[in-house]
Amino acid sequence: MGQKNSHTESTSPRGIEFARGSSNLEAPTFDPVRMEAETRRMAIKKGSKVIEKAKSNDKSISDQDFDRVYTKQHVEMIPDSKNVYWADYASTNGWIYCNNTIDLQKKTVTLAENNTKGSGIPNSEVIYRQCHKVAQKMGLNKFEITKMIGKNVNNEETIQSMSPFLTKDKTKFKRGDDGFIAAIGTPACKGKYFLTEQHPDLFGNRKLSSITFEKNGSGRITQITYELKK
Repeated sequence: MGQKNSHTESTSPRGIEFARGSSNLEAPTFDPVRMEAETRRMAIKKGSKVIEKAKSNDKSISDQDFDRVYTKQHVEMIPDSKNVYWADYASTNGWIYCNNTIDLQKKTVTLAENNTKGSGIPNSEVIYRQCHKVAQKMGLNKFEITKMIGKNVNNEETIQSMSPFLTKDKTKFKRGDDGFIAAIGTPACKGKYFLTEQHPDLFGNRKLSSITFEKNGSGRITQITYELKK
């Protein structure tokens, strides 16, 4: 009979080694400090990749390809408002949609409901076309938009990636900060970065200068404010 193999082997996807025949196994220890540091590192790495991609990404999407997905395109001024527009773009079945409010008086775009996953068209491109449509209606060549606001962020990847950076109920990150770089690597913020980096002409050459997160007591992100400056 062959000799039994006495070496240890890994029986866990985490690489925890168990010696055969051993009955004194210790549970793996959880290091929250190390885990947080790794989450920070990965978030910054993702954000850095977005920065590079925004520099070289081909932003051209034909009207034909866009209209094939967004068959419903509706933009109108909200009744009794002063230059506040509601933009409602959606696919035929309604599964893909992008609804936003554009307030030219307050120079703000409020991001209402957006689900562009699976459309093949970036969220930034949809918002750009909505803003461009409003500009056409107003006879403007550019916007004086200085702020974008997103409310009640439910994207789990964004919440997890930003958790090590959000140590207060309200945290502001300026362009170049680690928190800023990490933020633009998340699904919630990436599209807004692309929007201003690739279409600066529409916003008077303004780009994202800061991102402010607000959260509640349970750690959920209630609002993200994006400031645009030249």
